[in-house]
Amino acid sequence: MLELEWRTAWVTPWFMAQEGLTGLSEQKEVGTIDYEAVMPYRDDWLEFQNLSVNGDKYPGGFNVKSQSREELWSGCSGIGLERWASALLAQKGLNIKDWPDVIQDMYGKMPEGIKFL
Repeated sequence: MLELEWRTAWVTPWFMAQEGLTGLSEQKEVGTIDYEAVMPYRDDWLEFQNLSVNGDKYPGGFNVKSQSREELWSGCSGIGLERWASALLAQKGLNIKDWPDVIQDMYGKMPEGIKFL
């Protein structure tokens, strides 16, 4: 929809790396997947969303148990709407005519700029 250049990266979350839990990025069962968009003006990538599978770290740490005694896992996700907007503007520019059609249709007309006397 946004027609952005983006990628994914499997990483070990900082809170697990601090505990010496490295190598999680190869497992793809426990860890974090980051979604990143290229920022062409600085030839770098900006994380705009992530999804973490924390395994049994928090249920075990807080002594949470299921009635059936099955192992519990937890996870979380984060999204940065301002980062999505930054990626769109960095890649497509400020000219609305360069934005994807679906975004142009949703956004409508740009407000008139400031006029100086």
